[in-house]
Amino acid sequence: LELVNALDDRWDAFFQKAVADWDNGDPDALTLETSTSDVDPSCKAIDGKMKVCNDDYTATGWRGINQLLYDGSNQIISSIAKMNEYYLDDKSSDDEKQYTMCHEIGHGFGLLHTDENFMNAPLGDCLDYSSNITPNLLPGLINYQKLEVMYGTVGSDNKRTRKRQLRSSMRVDEKAKENQERSSSSSSSLSAAAMKKKHENMNVNKIAIPAWVKDNFHEKTKLLDFTGGTDGSGDRSMISNTNHRDSSSSGSGGDWVLLHKRDLGEIHQIELGGGYYGHVRVLLAE
Repeated sequence: LELVNALDDRWDAFFQKAVADWDNGDPDALTLETSTSDVDPSCKAIDGKMKVCNDDYTATGWRGINQLLYDGSNQIISSIAKMNEYYLDDKSSDDEKQYTMCHEIGHGFGLLHTDENFMNAPLGDCLDYSSNITPNLLPGLINYQKLEVMYGTVGSDNKRTRKRQLRSSMRVDEKAKENQERSSSSSSSLSAAAMKKKHENMNVNKIAIPAWVKDNFHEKTKLLDFTGGTDGSGDRSMISNTNHRDSSSSGSGGDWVLLHKRDLGEIHQIELGGGYYGHVRVLLAE
């Protein structure tokens, strides 16, 4: 998988460290490459790649966000991660920046949170929520194990190429989330063997996402509002129109669905047409 560094120079060290940490797991399920592009605060997605960006995105309510585009076979086909300098400014610690970078890149691989109880003792991985983030700056063993289940290991018989498609076998819903929290070794409705067979010999160069899909996803994400309280409910998140429902409600395929919610994290999903759907995974500001 290629990760595109569209950050300014202040973020380069955090990006390089996070990529190296994810790339050198044990078990090792990832082969990562990096490239550098012009600084791109808009963070326009690139087919088959993960793009990482920074800017002062204003008081959005989130300090980090990851947007993933899936195709009809449940494969992640593009991902963007944004660091919001409105909250991660010059007064923020390096630990806060490193944690957010590691966290959002991890979501880009299809991983969910390890634990979401903010008051629990830190578990030692960057997808764990904790009031003490200093022990949580790196991926942990449980993250590497989940990646192994999802993708196999480097050099295994699934014949993954070095330049690999960004992908995931999981369509995340509340049931999948609950299953993942119960098990560190299997979080997908598909077996590891089935996932390996499904993704065998995939070629990133074959990906071509229709422009209308990307435009639709871009426009739909503008409807998300995480500032909270403006609807009189005091809730941390809402949608700025009425096209939003929870995962147990009926509604049209073009509605945003709130799949998962905790005090500092949420997952939203929307069907985009043509078998494509989008996820937004957000790390809320305290």
